Order: sequence, then structure tokens, then C-alpha cells
Amino acid sequence: MILRPRTVDVDTIFVLGAAMYKRDLEQVKVAREWIVKAARCARVCLADGALDDLRLCASETVANAVRYGDAGQLVGVLVIERPPHAIRVEVIDQGNMRRPPHIPHIPHRDPDVAAGLGTESGRGLKVVNSLSTSWGHQRDIDGPGRVVWFEIQRRAAEPTP
Repeated sequence: MILRPRTVDVDTIFVLGAAMYKRDLEQVKVAREWIVKAARCARVCLADGALDDLRLCASETVANAVRYGDAGQLVGVLVIERPPHAIRVEVIDQGNMRRPPHIPHIPHRDPDVAAGLGTESGRGLKVVNSLSTSWGHQRDIDGPGRVVWFEIQRRAAEPTP
């Protein structure tokens, strides 16, 4: 797995960090905290509320990569600064063995109704869609995997550094 920005023009960004994690749900917390730590190194200063949004979106996207990227044993993470206002996180998996392949999407039905009340799955990308400024996905140009990314922007009330 090659860790390099895949979804943005590299002339307009700063890579704050790149890491690989074992495809294991226990690594989600480790990856999430590393992502927040890397984002705090940026010149784009996010307030605590935006950092909380970043933390939750990181959890959801890394957990999805672990859950659905079953063709390999690694999950890659890039934290990117997009001056002057945004932090982008790219989560790269190594593909999946499902036929047809799993494509990231927001369920059309309410997960509580579709999966039964009290379930813990089916809401991840709805959360990312609600909290991030933008998000998306694409096939990994370096292999069979998929890149899911999201951006968190500094809010209007936050000071410019």
C-alpha cells in the first residue's frame, strides 16, 4: 500500500501525517487519536467542536475500512492540511472480497427501521455526511482498494491564525 494523497491536487496541500494500521477494530481508537493529534499540528486551527467532529468522522471512516476492506490486512490514513481553512482525512483500504464489491453509501432507509432498534451499525456515513464539510470516495488508483475522505473546515466564528 502506497500512502500518498489520492483525492486532491498535491500542489495545494500539506501532508501532516501518514500511517498504516492493522485491519483490526481495536486499532480504530489508536488511528482516531493519531488523526486528531496530526490535525492539531496544522496551521488550520480547528476549535474544540470541529476537532470533536473530526474525531467522530475519523472513527466512522476507519471502522468502515476495517469492516469492509477485507482483501488485505492494512488500513492507510493520511491527514492533509488544505489551506487556509480545511483538514482532509483520507482512509485507504485494500479492497474487499464481496461480489459485487461493497461501495460506501448512505443507506436510504432509517437504520433503526431497517436493522432493528438499538443496532450499532448503518449510521457511519450519515454521521460523516452530517458533521463534515464534504466527503466522498473513489477507487484507489494504486490498487484494488477504496479511498474514503472527508473534510472539516474551520468554522466562520473561529479566528484565522
